[in-house]
Amino acid sequence: MATDEFARLDRSDEMLALAQGKAGKKYARIEFVKDSLETFKLRNEKPFDAVVLNMVMHHMSSPQRAMRKLGEIVGAGGYVLMADLCSHNQEWTRESCGDVWLGFDPQDLTEWAAHAGLHEEQGLYLGLKNGFQIQLRLFRRERVIN
Repeated sequence: MATDEFARLDRSDEMLALAQGKAGKKYARIEFVKDSLETFKLRNEKPFDAVVLNMVMHHMSSPQRAMRKLGEIVGAGGYVLMADLCSHNQEWTRESCGDVWLGFDPQDLTEWAAHAGLHEEQGLYLGLKNGFQIQLRLFRRERVIN
């Protein structure tokens, strides 16, 4: 992908079609890719400058493997912006929402990121009226210094 191109990655045809419909011709530079973060391979070996994940990690079979993949596809000095759930005990989300994980302890995400070569730049935690707590985290890939 060229520097001014963007990708929308999802493993759901329905979600890709919805995103494509919302983007329309106005955002023609977005490439819509059906794949999972866990199996995604870079095209042309060009890493991303930034990756944004919104409520994705708690649906992954292995969030640790997904974090390692983020470390592979984000270039030196690049960012990962992630919004996800903090740990909770709302078991109903497994069946109703397809959640594999009941959120994450912030320290776990920090450790998995560090093992992937990403360090935390900032974190923000938001409590919601429905009892859930959201963590918004910004990680950065270490720069290569020659």
